[in-house]
Amino acid sequence: MILGTDVDRQVTLSDVIALEDNNLNLVVRDEAQQLHPVFGYRVVAEQLVLG
Repeated sequence: MILGTDVDRQVTLSDVIALEDNNLNLVVRDEAQQLHPVFGYRVVAEQLVLG
């Protein structure tokens, strides 16, 4: 799953949980269109925090 910085296309925790185990590769696309791997996440104050 490629995550971006577009506020209109927000991802929820249930979206991440719904991914199959063999497809749990999260990357973030920044404004320069570069991809950065996400090595984990946690929930803080009902928000998904990538890290």
